[in-house]
Amino acid sequence: MAQEITLQQAMDALKKQYGERLEAGREEGRELMADVLSAQLDIPKERARGVVEDLEAAGSIRWRERHTREPGVPPSLAVQGTSGSNVSPIMVSTNIEGYWRF
Repeated sequence: MAQEITLQQAMDALKKQYGERLEAGREEGRELMADVLSAQLDIPKERARGVVEDLEAAGSIRWRERHTREPGVPPSLAVQGTSGSNVSPIMVSTNIEGYWRF
C-alpha cells in the first residue's frame, strides 16, 4: 500500500527546501516542487505532481504574478484619435514573471 502523504508534510518539505517562496516560472516551479517532494518524501514523480496540484487547489501554495516593463519603456502610451475625446491607450510589451508563495 502506498504511503499516505499529508499536505502538511508536503508543505514542510517545500519550506525546508525553499523557505517562504520559490522564484520560478509557473510551470517550472510546479516541476521543481514535484522534484523536491519526490526526493524528500520518497514518492514517484507523477504522484508528487499530484500533491503539488492538491496543494494549489487547497490554497496552500499560490502563484503570484508580477508584470515587469522592458527597460526604458514607459508604463503606457496614448495615441490621439480622430477627435480630441478619442484617446486610446496602447499596451506596451511587458514580461510576466512571478513566484510561488508558501
